[in-house]
Amino acid sequence: MSIQVQFMSMLQPVVGVGQVELEPVHRSVGEVLESLTRQFPALGREIFDEEGKLDYLYQIVLNGEKIRWDEAWDTPVPDGSRLSIFAVLGGG
Repeated sequence: MSIQVQFMSMLQPVVGVGQVELEPVHRSVGEVLESLTRQFPALGREIFDEEGKLDYLYQIVLNGEKIRWDEAWDTPVPDGSRLSIFAVLGGG
């Protein structure tokens, strides 16, 4: 199996694709993000702040469950998972 990663909305132009499949060697969301930013350097510049933390403008959903920012890095990613990264949009 594999881990499917979807780039939603404004991230698609940043990485140039809508989704990728990764080998299931990644054990956590942090490992997935590290792999993705090596493959797509512009993604890292977009989703991480100056301190290297996930920017509050972005949300990660793993298998339909919203991942909290403070827990995202260590959250396990089982084989066959679907991970989505998207910008949280707001307005008034």
